[in-house]
Amino acid sequence: MRLPWHDTALDWSDPLGPSPWSLEECERFNTAVSQLLALIRTELGDEYEIISDRDL
Repeated sequence: MRLPWHDTALDWSDPLGPSPWSLEECERFNTAVSQLLALIRTELGDEYEIISDRDL
């Protein structure tokens, strides 16, 4: 699965360099990830344990 928004976090001409994202864009992305994770957990219910590195 390819995630176009996430792919923009990397400067493909300088992958080891800093991200081209501003702090605001990074925070916006992290909020969206948290919302998606909560939605997945809700949809799947208690029968599944969804583990994220954010939980560690």
